[in-house]
Amino acid sequence: MNRNLKVLDLSYNKFTGEAVREMANVFEINRSLEFVGLAKNNLKTDDVMPLLKYFGKSPFPTEKVAQYQQDLKNRDLIIEKNKKLKAAKKPEEAVPVLDNLESEVHKDENGADVT
Repeated sequence: MNRNLKVLDLSYNKFTGEAVREMANVFEINRSLEFVGLAKNNLKTDDVMPLLKYFGKSPFPTEKVAQYQQDLKNRDLIIEKNKKLKAAKKPEEAVPVLDNLESEVHKDENGADVT
């Protein structure tokens, strides 16, 4: 399974609503998808609605938060180091790219926001 796939164009394939519902299993596993093209498949809105719950950001696992925070600190140290290297006209170190975290907020039984 390619977990880096961001775009998948399945247009012009004559898929049925049943076929699209079967694809939902694949989309559930591959949460990195950001776009799936289904144009010109004669599908109805009801055929593709079940797929929508599999797109977008997935919650960040709480057990990985500490490591992510450490990675942020390390990245910030590299950025500060690179400022000094740049001023000295020396080669800079590559800065790691980290995804932004978005907390998942929902309401508790009293209507208060809970993350």
